[in-house]
Formats: sequence, structure tokens, C-alpha cells
Amino acid sequence: MTRSVQALACLRPSAPESTGSGRLLGLETAGGLTPSGAEARPRFFSGFLASPQVAARGLLAVADVAAARYHRQQGPGSPDPVVTGNGDRLRFESFSGCGGVYARLDVLDEGLGGAA
Repeated sequence: MTRSVQALACLRPSAPESTGSGRLLGLETAGGLTPSGAEARPRFFSGFLASPQVAARGLLAVADVAAARYHRQQGPGSPDPVVTGNGDRLRFESFSGCGGVYARLDVLDEGLGGAA
């Protein structure tokens, strides 16, 4: 059996961004497959969430799982959740640091105000 290992890294961390119209959340990508092929920094979605407070609570829960350790003490860093886009949804996923717990938040088409 042949195994393949891929290592992807974001150029900068995801962070809030100030714009002339307010504050936005810039989610960084670390490579991905798009309908036109593989890209180093693909854009999967540009727009707004219809219920940002609800989505923020769900995303915080997904991030909490990524930062948690269930069978050993937590290390100094925590991995980011993974964000993917597919025409009808944005999906936020994470595993706990120990790999024992999985969390997922799907924001479906009716919760989005933009193009996925």
C-alpha cells in the first residue's frame, strides 16, 4: 500500500478585517481543489451570512472542539477548523486535538447571502 502525505499551510492566520463598510472575517485557505482545478489560495465563498450571530455561535462550538484535548493535556497551540464550500453550503469542521471528537457546522443556502 502506498501512502501519500500532503502538508498545507495558510500564508497568514484567519482574522477580522476592517473595511470601509465595517468589519469582515477573512478566512484564509491553504490550497484546495476548485471546479477549475487545484489552486494555492482558492476563494470558496464571498458574501454574508443571513444570521451571523447564530453562525458565530456554531462556529465557536466547532473551534472549541478543535482546541480541546480529551485524553491528554492541551498543548500550547490549537489547530484551526477546516472550512469548505460547495454550491449550496459552507461547511466548518474540526477534530479535537486528540482526534477523538469531531464537530461540523453546515450553513445551508438559505443562511447565505452571497456566492458559494
